[in-house]
Amino acid sequence: MIHLYAKVGLHRYNMLHGTNLQLHHIEKYNRFYRKMPSSYFITLVAKDPSTGSLVTFQTSIQESSCEFDVKCFVARPKSKETKCTLWLDNHRGAAPNFLGCTAPKWPSDDALGDKNRFYVVEESELKENEWIRLYMELAFVTTNRLTSDKHDKLSDLRIVEVVVETRKIVNPPNEKLKGAKNALVYIEYEQDLGEGRFCKYRARIRRSVDVRTGRLSLVGQNEQTCSI
Repeated sequence: MIHLYAKVGLHRYNMLHGTNLQLHHIEKYNRFYRKMPSSYFITLVAKDPSTGSLVTFQTSIQESSCEFDVKCFVARPKSKETKCTLWLDNHRGAAPNFLGCTAPKWPSDDALGDKNRFYVVEESELKENEWIRLYMELAFVTTNRLTSDKHDKLSDLRIVEVVVETRKIVNPPNEKLKGAKNALVYIEYEQDLGEGRFCKYRARIRRSVDVRTGRLSLVGQNEQTCSI
């Protein structure tokens, strides 16, 4: 979970600043827990693949009682002026999730015909948009914490289909992958259980970015569409 949450922080920073920082390693983290929500304060080292340079980075993540409800309040390079109290101030008085734990229904085939709203992601686009796999892994891990077998591996997960929905018309349509800060993401994927057995899942995720604070919110549901 800590590695995934660290990647969420980098994803928020990359989305807001047009960068491509990637997780190199975790330095340390603290968890504050009073029932729910839990807050994580993570110090990590990020790498810029274009230059190979490393930067110490800090991010804060908050969970809620929903299966999949993750908020990123702070994501920034570490500076000498950074104080823990500044991090905590970002969590005080945080806006509640008025949408609850619900996520949108999976779009029908007829609805997918609306190319202004929906974009079906090409397989070739998955590698350059690594946040899609991050969302899938988050959906799988957060909703399988209590039932997941110790042998479950994220590498056993394979994306089958991805659809991105936005309310705003974006041209060209594939710009929905980069330019849309508020979007609905639908991910169909499968888990390889070995011996020719697979389990299929559908993750439905609502992404929103607060225009005032820059807070990133990911709320979703993950449903298993077959029995193991």
